[in-house]
Amino acid sequence: MKPFGKIDGVSNQGIAFENQQSNNEKRLKRACADFEALLIYQMLKTMRRTVPRGGVFSQGVITDTWYMVMDQSIAESIAQRNGGLGIQNILYDHLVSNTGKKDRLRK
Repeated sequence: MKPFGKIDGVSNQGIAFENQQSNNEKRLKRACADFEALLIYQMLKTMRRTVPRGGVFSQGVITDTWYMVMDQSIAESIAQRNGGLGIQNILYDHLVSNTGKKDRLRK
C-alpha cells in the first residue's frame, strides 16, 4: 500500500501547487483581458459621444441600451483576438515580473 499523498514517488502537494499556479496564471490573464476590454469599451463610449445625435430614427433609452450592449460586445471581441491591442500583454508581464520580485524577496 502506498502512503497517502504520494503516487509513484511524486507528491500530490507538488502537483496541486503546479495546478494552482497554472490556474492563477489563467485567472490573471483573464483579468488582464477583461481590464483591456473595459478600457476599449470606455474608449468606444467616449467616441460615440462625439457623434451628433438625431437623424431619421428617434433616440431614446432603447437606442442607448442597444449601443451600450453593442459597444461591450465589440470591446470584448477586440480584447479576445490575438492579444487585443496589447495592453493585456503589457499588464500581464508587469504583474508577473512584480510578483516574481516579491516572491524572491520572501525567500
